[in-house]
Amino acid sequence: MMSLDDLPNELILLVIQQLPLPTLITSRRASRRWKQLTESAQLLYGRKDLLGLYFEAVHNQAFLQMRPALIPLLSRFGDRSRYLVSVQSEVASPLPQIFVTWVLEWPTRAAIGEFWPFWYALPPRGPDAPPGWRVGTSLLGARRIVKNVILGGEPIQDGVVSCRQTYDFQKEFCQHPNRATGLVTSFDDKFSIEMLIIAGHGSAQSFVGSVCTLTSQNRLHVGSGWVPFLKAELRRQESAIRNPSG
Repeated sequence: MMSLDDLPNELILLVIQQLPLPTLITSRRASRRWKQLTESAQLLYGRKDLLGLYFEAVHNQAFLQMRPALIPLLSRFGDRSRYLVSVQSEVASPLPQIFVTWVLEWPTRAAIGEFWPFWYALPPRGPDAPPGWRVGTSLLGARRIVKNVILGGEPIQDGVVSCRQTYDFQKEFCQHPNRATGLVTSFDDKFSIEMLIIAGHGSAQSFVGSVCTLTSQNRLHVGSGWVPFLKAELRRQESAIRNPSG
């Protein structure tokens, strides 16, 4: 009987393109041939970036050290599709594709830090907290959405734009066409809010898919995409473990 390994590379590549992230992770470990083909395949829906993030994570010392503390706190049975529908219902445009793929397909036990939509409990931010744990609160699970971050209309300089918040959505629509909608990912004790921009109008459309920081000075720092943000979080955790007093 013919097996997948008997197929020519061209057909295997077509198969690989359709695989979800967990299967890609497994297939990449199957053999040298499958690893090479997976690396060269044109993967859909941001899976190539997420696959790279996964293997970077499992070779990160901080990530490995945090597993014993984090895994018992993770809910394995969160309804991923329902979560996305709940967030999607708040906006009138599709969510960033790579975020959708991450929510649907990222392995639960590989959650990076506190960034996971299905927490049922958070560890204390004290002596018993996992190494590298952030000071602040994860809000992904709360589905907290800031509908209007109004851009002030000033040109972007050094990755920063002026802005102000408003919750009067209809009233501000005509007055401020340049606005963004963000899913809050964390809030720290210095009153800065990190948001994944999930929708934008006017000039704010270019920010969709970026993780931006809104500071207490009412300035929006335009950051990187979702996967680069999580990679930076891995590096931050590793630095925190190496320099605990810093």
